Amino acid sequence: MRCVRLCIGLAAFLPLAFSRVIDITSGKALGSSDLKSPFQQRELSTEVSTAAAGWSAPRADDTEWIKARCKGATLIAMMTRNDEEAGGLLEGSPDSAASAFTDFPHEFEKWGYTHEDQTGEFECDLDMIGVTSALKGLGVSEKNRDEGGQVVCWGIQHAQDKIIDNKEYKATGANYFLGLNPVDSVIIGMSLYSPAHMGKAKIPPVTVLPDLQQTSDVIWGQWILQAKERANNIRYYIVNAITNSATGPIIQSALESADAAPLKKWPGHSFGMDTDEGKALLGTPVGVGIAYLLAQHKAQLGIKTVSKVDVFEPDEGGNPSLAFHIG
Repeated sequence: MRCVRLCIGLAAFLPLAFSRVIDITSGKALGSSDLKSPFQQRELSTEVSTAAAGWSAPRADDTEWIKARCKGATLIAMMTRNDEEAGGLLEGSPDSAASAFTDFPHEFEKWGYTHEDQTGEFECDLDMIGVTSALKGLGVSEKNRDEGGQVVCWGIQHAQDKIIDNKEYKATGANYFLGLNPVDSVIIGMSLYSPAHMGKAKIPPVTVLPDLQQTSDVIWGQWILQAKERANNIRYYIVNAITNSATGPIIQSALESADAAPLKKWPGHSFGMDTDEGKALLGTPVGVGIAYLLAQHKAQLGIKTVSKVDVFEPDEGGNPSLAFHIG
């Protein structure tokens, strides 16, 4: 509760900058070692898992839990306030929280990204991915375009070396695989590997990263290209079969806290953003991507926020999936 009270008390002044955000439990800016640029987006990895049924993870320790919960509370404040007030949550209190990346596909081309329609690939088989029950339960299309449905899959890769202002940016191998359904206002993240995550695995490591590197910006760029006039409405953001090591313990702790363990198939268990569990899940590396996307694109989306999150096991078993409800 202390985190929530402080969030309310600092509502008119939560000083913050795009790479560092205020910890509302202390009022101190969290550095890159705490938030991983920002909120650990750069470490996000959610590839489809082949793990055996019966998923479990160790519980988060108290420090991890409190940090995720209070991070989530700060993100809620960012989403619910207007753009100027959200900017006030960034270190240095800029006048706006808006993303600098607005001109797509130019931004992709400038920073060395390719993006291709891969709806015909086997990775776009939503039955195989294990989200069919969730999509049916949400009342949205559960088929891809080639099967007569509404989901179009896109593969996005940071695959090209670039020289910008006399500075060389090597390809990191970052890759994203998204299922987009603008008709029903749904974004599905099947695989999300950022430039920082992939760059450090290169030989030699790529340490000079493109400015366009945050998961939220990459997803927004492809969403606005696909959705066009429908881009201003996002109702659901699903991240499938999560393998991110920082997120698993928070999911396990949330389920145990609600006496909802073990992980169950759809509809699983829902957590509102008015609960500690909901805030903690939003504050994970998986949750911050959608929170930042909503907070940084108020001009296009208006004031939108995450209202709840469903935690469930994919249809074929394996690691947990999260479905964020947006309104």
